[in-house]
Amino acid sequence: MTQIAYIKESDDGWVNAKFSNGDIKALPEYLEIELTKSDTRDYFIIKEGVFSGQKASIKNTGGSYIKKGSPPRTASVKIVFYRSQELLEVVGLGKFKAITYPTTPTPLGVHDIKIPDHPHSGGASYTDKATYAKTWFSLGYFSGVGDVYLHCGNYSAGCVTVKDIEKWDTIYSYLIKARLGHSDSVGQITVKR
Repeated sequence: MTQIAYIKESDDGWVNAKFSNGDIKALPEYLEIELTKSDTRDYFIIKEGVFSGQKASIKNTGGSYIKKGSPPRTASVKIVFYRSQELLEVVGLGKFKAITYPTTPTPLGVHDIKIPDHPHSGGASYTDKATYAKTWFSLGYFSGVGDVYLHCGNYSAGCVTVKDIEKWDTIYSYLIKARLGHSDSVGQITVKR
């Protein structure tokens, strides 16, 4: 018998899971799963995000990283990034300093903010200021720019980079439980000049 569950909170927002092909990959906290079996490992099917539909398991000796029941959810997040003002407005949370790379800036328009895909080593140097600095939210792939993310840091290569690094954990906590109504996004960002 299967049961809805989710990945519990962790120290840095990620929990390693063993996939059915033997690969070890990190899953973000609050990711919805369908628990299929438990013994010394919790076996499950991932229900959302980049690994949706894939089977994986997590060792549960010494305590489980899985919590049974539906994950706590909040309404989808709305964000506006004003490129020329270097300002990010998270509706309902506040305004933050943010930049993009002037030569290849984040494209204008409305973009989905995806569930985090994997820990990003580019955030490692900021973990002394933000626990979740390695958690980046994808905005998609854009021709001429490449992969674009919402993340914290001091430099940008075309992403929306939050310079208020000490406030990243607050932004992260606001985003991680939100869903847009389908299985891969937490909300939307509107990028303006």
